[in-house]
Amino acid sequence: MTQIRAHDAVQDELRQGDSEKWLHDGRYEWIIQDLKASGLSPLDFPVEPLTSESELEERLGRTTFNGVRLIEIGGYWIPYPNVPGYYRLKLREQIKGAKYLSPIKEKGFGVPPYILPEVHELLKTYSPDKPVFITEGEKKAAKMTLSGFPCIGIPGVWNGKDIESDFLPDQAGHVWKDRKVNVVFDSDIVEKHGVRHAELRFAIEYLNKGATIFSVRLPNEPDGQKNGADDYLVKYGAEKFNGLVEAGMPTLELHVSEGTDTSLILRELPRLKNEILKAQVLKSVAKREGVSVDVVQKEYQKCLPSMEEANESPGETFTTEQMENAEALLKSPDILDRMIVFNKARGFTGEELNQRLLYLSFTSRLMNASISTVVKGQSSSGKSYLTGTVIKLFPESDVMNFSFITGKALVHRQDDLSHKILYIAEHSGGEGAEYSIRTLLSEGEISIMLPVKNENTGHFETIEKRIPAKGLVFVETTTRDRIHYENETRLFDLYVDESPEQTRHVLEAQATQVETDSPEVEDEVMAWRCAQNLLIAHEVYIPYAEALIEGFPVEKVRARRDYPKLLNLIRSHT
Repeated sequence: MTQIRAHDAVQDELRQGDSEKWLHDGRYEWIIQDLKASGLSPLDFPVEPLTSESELEERLGRTTFNGVRLIEIGGYWIPYPNVPGYYRLKLREQIKGAKYLSPIKEKGFGVPPYILPEVHELLKTYSPDKPVFITEGEKKAAKMTLSGFPCIGIPGVWNGKDIESDFLPDQAGHVWKDRKVNVVFDSDIVEKHGVRHAELRFAIEYLNKGATIFSVRLPNEPDGQKNGADDYLVKYGAEKFNGLVEAGMPTLELHVSEGTDTSLILRELPRLKNEILKAQVLKSVAKREGVSVDVVQKEYQKCLPSMEEANESPGETFTTEQMENAEALLKSPDILDRMIVFNKARGFTGEELNQRLLYLSFTSRLMNASISTVVKGQSSSGKSYLTGTVIKLFPESDVMNFSFITGKALVHRQDDLSHKILYIAEHSGGEGAEYSIRTLLSEGEISIMLPVKNENTGHFETIEKRIPAKGLVFVETTTRDRIHYENETRLFDLYVDESPEQTRHVLEAQATQVETDSPEVEDEVMAWRCAQNLLIAHEVYIPYAEALIEGFPVEKVRARRDYPKLLNLIRSHT
């Protein structure tokens, strides 16, 4: 534990002249009490009371907030020693959840971290044996520093950044190589997805700068009340706090052991430059999920392109010839037959009915009412080969292909799932997400009501989150005869041909050793994808819909779902 004195120069300035008069003014007793709750005083944490609207204009660039005059609310200024002229205002009373206000963007300060001079000096030296800490808030950072834990304070867990920005702006001369950095967020981090995301991002960014990143977990009080670093130090002292520090774990390791969502870890991991550490994390995730490293590695590979999404990388582009071929396909009255012929040229044989049904199912994603399927068959019967052969003819941007999905993976997605194809290679890989999947298929969205902590007020608020999924097509393969009943009634069952004749056809196709990745084949694949991009959904009226009812089996209640699926299949074909 490193002992660091408070900044003497700032203390001396506060003790001199008019700067200490407000300490004896009863109107500002609340400020002293507010600091005392964090184990601070104006002598070791210099602040200034808000006294005029001219101060507000000069320091914040505003005199009101949400229609409320700030001078009437009152507050005190927290100066940033590392940024001359920068102040944050702590409000005496919250204004619509806001406890602190920062200068407006036009002031040009950005969102700097709070760094006391002694911490700044420490960071300028190569000191592997002198760790530093990161926490949220100026008072927590000051209390930790004064207690012997040199700390940087950030005004929010994302430090005012969007999730594609660096976690902290670079500070000139700071040396991170081989330095141990302990992240200490409030004790409720275990319940807050956004804070865990921020901690994970910070760890990876500073691992890339050469630091060693650990996380310190603060316990809640027995009654469930949360603790911040200042709260814990006031209640239990530096010695017990140091015990928590010594029990800290490497952040990435801790996130795996605490159960941070696999999809979040895999999305962030491409940012990590240390390939050895990356491999260790993937291995740990695989062990936690009870799957092979190869399965996790495949999912990780799918996350790599996401690093380019911030640059708005374009989707597939097509040549003039491919577009002309696509238009010819769409005008062809026997397009499904042409698909069968082309797939045979690619080395796939048989399964003509299933090929047609899958193609129509995947095309139905363009409608609001789509058709989903489950492909059933024994192991090695070609379920995945069948599905993969047809799905390759669809735009890559419309296909989400996963080996497994965790229970909350779909809930935490931020994008629109509408008019996409969700393909899980094996039913067992999506069992944890069965409820989410059938909700998407039935409702066309996932709607979630969940508690989220307001970072300004410290209180939990209920928010509503919706993930649109109109027209989502779901497809999976399985060796089982039956899957979850409520899911099965939402899907068409497709059974692969397991006859000896089909096996012989497969062997004959394998013997021909067709080249499936030649430029000619790829050109035609692109034409099929282009054709899908050119399609536009239209309203379809089926004049014989009532006549179909006469021969439709009605012995089982699931017919009420199967009949609309038949109509949608006809619409997709049309």
